[in-house]
Amino acid sequence: MATIRERSPGVWEVRAFTGSDGQGRPTQVSRTVRGGKREAERVAAELTLRRGSEAGKVTVSELLDLWMEQHTPSWSPSTFENHKSG
Repeated sequence: MATIRERSPGVWEVRAFTGSDGQGRPTQVSRTVRGGKREAERVAAELTLRRGSEAGKVTVSELLDLWMEQHTPSWSPSTFENHKSG
């Protein structure tokens, strides 16, 4: 189960329970989503579908792709090209 809250207009925090650690304490993963509530709900569904501690594990490549996806709308075309080629 994931929870969604709007931290400021257009900025959402999505949190999902990921299981328990070795000592039985609950663990969770949190994502910040910029955009509409539908996008936050999509991320919440994705986090809910992932199993246990896998929800918090992503590759560097996946993180970079997500970073590019989140920032591209606010960049000029030249900034996008500079980041893409780097």
